[in-house]
Amino acid sequence: MGTSGRLLDASALRDWAHIVVSDLITHIDEINRLNVFPVADADTGANMLFTMRAALAEADAVGAASVARVAAALSSGAHNGARGNSGVIVSQILRGIADVTAEAAADGALPAIDAVLLAAALWRGVELVIASMGGAEVPGPSSRCCGPPRPPSSSAPAPARPWPKP
Repeated sequence: MGTSGRLLDASALRDWAHIVVSDLITHIDEINRLNVFPVADADTGANMLFTMRAALAEADAVGAASVARVAAALSSGAHNGARGNSGVIVSQILRGIADVTAEAAADGALPAIDAVLLAAALWRGVELVIASMGGAEVPGPSSRCCGPPRPPSSSAPAPARPWPKP
């Protein structure tokens, strides 16, 4: 999967969050039907939607801010409004973006997020959860970040197997 080369400035990052909410509304039933692990309670889509709505509300409240401030607002809103496991995972993805964006902004002016910085943010996520969600589409980390995720230790639990369909 290639990148468009488009940079995410504050406005584009906020627009992206609006699109995510819209797409979650469109696909909520489909996502809820996919929900089988760890509990088949069919709420993954709803939890992701509630979490992103909370993130977006906080981002919209900061108005015309820097990209780092919008990323921080998305992260804070998602953290405070996270619902269920899927909401927590979404909040951690947004936290990774906010953390890496804040670090890059501290080094100087950061008018926008490029693909390398975004990839670094996604790779910073929780081991075996966030980075693995990206699969082969998420490029490796840049030198601006923390390096590649550590391989699981031998004491780490074995990967979960999907539940059989009823």
